[in-house]
Amino acid sequence: MTNLTATSFVVATLLSGTTLTLAEVPSPMPQAPSPAKNPSSQESSAPVAKPVPLDLPEVVARVNGEDLKREEFERAVQDIEMQTGGAVLLSERDIVYRQVLERLISYHLLSQESKNRQIVVSTTEAQQRLARIRLQYQTEEAFQQALTERKTTFDELRDETLVDMRIAKMVEEEVAGLIAVSDKTIEDFYIQNAHEFRKAETVQVSHILIRVDQNADEQTKQQQRTVCEVLLRRLDNGENFATLASQYSHDVSGKNGGNLGFVSRGELVPSIEKTAFTLAPGELSNIVESPFGFHIIRGGEKRPARTVPFDEAQPTIRGFLEEQVRQEETDTFIERLKVPAKIEIFF
Repeated sequence: MTNLTATSFVVATLLSGTTLTLAEVPSPMPQAPSPAKNPSSQESSAPVAKPVPLDLPEVVARVNGEDLKREEFERAVQDIEMQTGGAVLLSERDIVYRQVLERLISYHLLSQESKNRQIVVSTTEAQQRLARIRLQYQTEEAFQQALTERKTTFDELRDETLVDMRIAKMVEEEVAGLIAVSDKTIEDFYIQNAHEFRKAETVQVSHILIRVDQNADEQTKQQQRTVCEVLLRRLDNGENFATLASQYSHDVSGKNGGNLGFVSRGELVPSIEKTAFTLAPGELSNIVESPFGFHIIRGGEKRPARTVPFDEAQPTIRGFLEEQVRQEETDTFIERLKVPAKIEIFF
């Protein structure tokens, strides 16, 4: 589920304190990994956190006299659990909770500073941001359900969004003049990370999946194979592949006409991969069986293995390195705010 709150945006984007990793190139600017990543994936040498009691006080911290309440803290923990798809493990609870508390304290410091500086966000900007949040849900009912699950209201979401935008605007004003990456730095990065710019052979793949449970009996398997055979005959008779995929495929790609996009070797199960790289663009396969069920695969454009040239990679590298500097300067800004601050922690 998409996070609703402004707090989660600011914590994830501004307060992560993590190291960026290079994404596929060329691609949109790489992002910092979410701080909500389950610490079980981190190195075992992570520092031991101060134990967190099972019962938290109603006010978990106070930042320059402003209460940081348990309800806000628990919502932030819930955001993490929603992002990771499961509850925080008891063995990692102390680390995660202390990280959440530290980031919320930073969030409150930034919010207070944005008020002191009288940072203004226009009503139009705020409405546009709220509209984008709302459009991430297919129906109004789904949106309202998300608000209910987070124990928040639309008015609270609006207020948090305004705080979020004021902080983002202030931080950008603070660090924008400090972000500069030289051409030589970009060239050095390209040379030192040459392996990141090698792209394997890819092929565009579309498929229709008729799912079969691996424990299904032979009669059920044959019934589902027959469904696939009927669809293949209809395709052979000229019916539109994307239309049939959207109507009958049991895979989420059906919403996109069965299109899986460009895939590299090793990304698909062997039976599908072998077929996909064999088919000519637009050619249909016979029925292909996999652990998921029965597939009809349509071949697409093939792209040979290549090394992304420097001129093509340069804009992405620049954005990536600038984002690293932005994060470092943001962390420095937050540390400056902490120096005169009165921060009290109650657990």
